Amino acid sequence: MLYAIRAGSVKSESTFALSSRESMLLVNNIIFTVACAMVLIGTLYPLVMDALDLGKISVGPPYFNALFVPMMSLMVIFLGVAAFSRWKETPVQLYVSKLWLPAVLAIVAAVVTHWIYSQSIEPWVLLALVLSYWIVFTWGREFIDRLKHRESALAGLSKQSRSYYGMMLAHLGVAVMIVGVAMVTIFVEHRDARMAPGDQVEFRGYTFIFDGAREVQGPNYISDMARVRVLRDGVPYREMFPEKTPLYSPWYRHDTGGFTAWLYP
Repeated sequence: MLYAIRAGSVKSESTFALSSRESMLLVNNIIFTVACAMVLIGTLYPLVMDALDLGKISVGPPYFNALFVPMMSLMVIFLGVAAFSRWKETPVQLYVSKLWLPAVLAIVAAVVTHWIYSQSIEPWVLLALVLSYWIVFTWGREFIDRLKHRESALAGLSKQSRSYYGMMLAHLGVAVMIVGVAMVTIFVEHRDARMAPGDQVEFRGYTFIFDGAREVQGPNYISDMARVRVLRDGVPYREMFPEKTPLYSPWYRHDTGGFTAWLYP
């Protein structure tokens, strides 16, 4: 607001074109600011409504998926374009010559990866893979271009600053995050089942057999450990031993048969 009010009196001798690294940084800041506002409103609005006794509302995945995902997708697209942006001005022909190959490779790699993983095509997963590979291939090409102007690859690697490698690592982290979020959102299946000792549950070719639970003594706690045998297509696959530590009090302990319960005073 202060910058907007004083915009007429603030003078700058520096100028930059629309297609420049300055513009990419500006777009980056705008997108992150809008995304931050989306999260802030979605988090605080239900609390404000409840505090003013205006009713209870729930803001969940539909809200964030409808607003946050498109903004982040747009940010990733500009992230790849920024790899070849220059200060002051960048010719459009440079963008076209540098970006067409990473774009094609990103689409091809995404389709192949998705098909190998699931033998099907999910549009949202495909989009996430395209964006992820887009980051990898655009910044990978930018990295290769830096090495081509050196006398050797080793010399080029040693000439890059630590901040540059940090930036590359951060961008690769964004690519990994995109794939992780998409895979978990689309492909993970969750099922709750109530099981008694001897019960079994079938799930996507796996059989989970609950053999019961027993009390185990840890170094500074007592927990209930279950034994679950897993069969894959009827063949023993592995065993799992999940544990649950009940709430306890250091003052009182109550034994009920073979089960130990910790009680608060």
